[in-house]
Amino acid sequence: MTTPIGCLDDNHSPGIVATMLPSLGFVGGTWADSLTIPLSHGLRAARVTNIRPEPDYVNFRLLVPMLDGQPLTIDPKMVSPRESCHRADHRTPPYFLQPSGPGVHTGKDTGAWWEASLSEPVFPDSLRYLNRRDKWGVRSQQIRVDVQEADGDWTEVYNSASVAYRQQTVERLAAIGGPDFPVWTPQHDEDAVRWHDDAVHAIRAALDYEPNQMSPADWLSVAALIPTRAHSGRTESPLGGNEWRVLAHGLLNQVRRDPRARSGIASFGGVLNTRSSLRRLSEEIKTISERNDSKIHTISRHGVTPLGVLHSQRSEFLAAVKDMLGDLNAAGSRGMLAYGTLLGAVREGRFIEHDDDVDLFYTVVVSESESKDDAINRILNTLELRGWRISKIPKYMNVHVSRPGSPISLDLFPLDLSGSTVQVHMESMHIRQLPSAWFDQSTERTIHGLALPVPAHSEEFLEERYGSSWRIPDPFHDWGWTLVN
Repeated sequence: MTTPIGCLDDNHSPGIVATMLPSLGFVGGTWADSLTIPLSHGLRAARVTNIRPEPDYVNFRLLVPMLDGQPLTIDPKMVSPRESCHRADHRTPPYFLQPSGPGVHTGKDTGAWWEASLSEPVFPDSLRYLNRRDKWGVRSQQIRVDVQEADGDWTEVYNSASVAYRQQTVERLAAIGGPDFPVWTPQHDEDAVRWHDDAVHAIRAALDYEPNQMSPADWLSVAALIPTRAHSGRTESPLGGNEWRVLAHGLLNQVRRDPRARSGIASFGGVLNTRSSLRRLSEEIKTISERNDSKIHTISRHGVTPLGVLHSQRSEFLAAVKDMLGDLNAAGSRGMLAYGTLLGAVREGRFIEHDDDVDLFYTVVVSESESKDDAINRILNTLELRGWRISKIPKYMNVHVSRPGSPISLDLFPLDLSGSTVQVHMESMHIRQLPSAWFDQSTERTIHGLALPVPAHSEEFLEERYGSSWRIPDPFHDWGWTLVN
């Protein structure tokens, strides 16, 4: 027996709902796949509660008041955050409703919550909620958001476990899926499996026909159909055939809307945990982009990116490298190719096809009157005076540099060679000590016909960094999350 789609209510067991929509409440960790919560009566306070029945965390990236599509400027001194319980290992620095910051990570508890109160009301038109950017965003798929309005009343503005949200998700899916979408509601577990498979098939067909139709809110509904948790103790992916295509459409759609986002691929790290799963997704993305985009796309450790971006813009990248090497010399430093760029130069004499950035080491000479940080800042200040824009990365030693108005970006990694060993970012960005002698002299390697400086002991460094098989191409080496094979 079936019932109309409008009757997806509390009479349906959690198991049936989880089979139909395995990732109900999915929210990504980038601006391109975040959740927008409309507001209309001002804001005095906001509270996020984990509504899972088991003990868990409130653990998300950002909650930002917005006005006309832009973050509302709020003085952090106006904001007083508090939480139900603190982490046992250490307390995350307070977060003050800003468009950047440390995020929120409470202690683990049943009904854990985090709240931010303002000393006076503000008047945004929405809240933008960004989850964690990695697979642990599943912690925040079952949350409730309440706001205290300007008049002091509290209102629930979002609840991913509510019947209303569940129904809204299914109705949005039906609108995307069109006439092939299943307009019936399962009553038994086996019906739920069939409903889910029929729904995914309809969404795939609709997106194959019109790939660009999804808004950010549409994608959150579609993502509810895609598993984000792997089967316990099993290495094979829980994704089925049509789910691969739908996921590829969703990630490509994000990049089309916001190329800076690189897509929220890491949110699916729990089910993209093998090389075979990454290859499968990459092939789906290539297939879609070959049909619909001017550039073929693939996946890299940074997300979805045009295939061979370094090759298609190699003249611009090489020109930027030459300019940077000259400006580093002017700053009293010396630049050399590093990491994937060095690997491509030594192994192939060209940029690696699946790489999407250029890495450079730069030497740091520390005088008696300054610290290492002072010496680095002196070099970076010189680069800024010579027209480079510097973007520092919290927790890491490297910086991104670019020219204003140019899409070309370089990664710079410092080398303080004042001692017998030097701190170097290695696998998964962990810092290790390597012999300074590997870097205190440089030689040249040719990349796309241009001779550029490289460390004199490049092969020793590459083996230490990428392992003894570094001469064999592997697009998934040192991936952004653990791969089980």
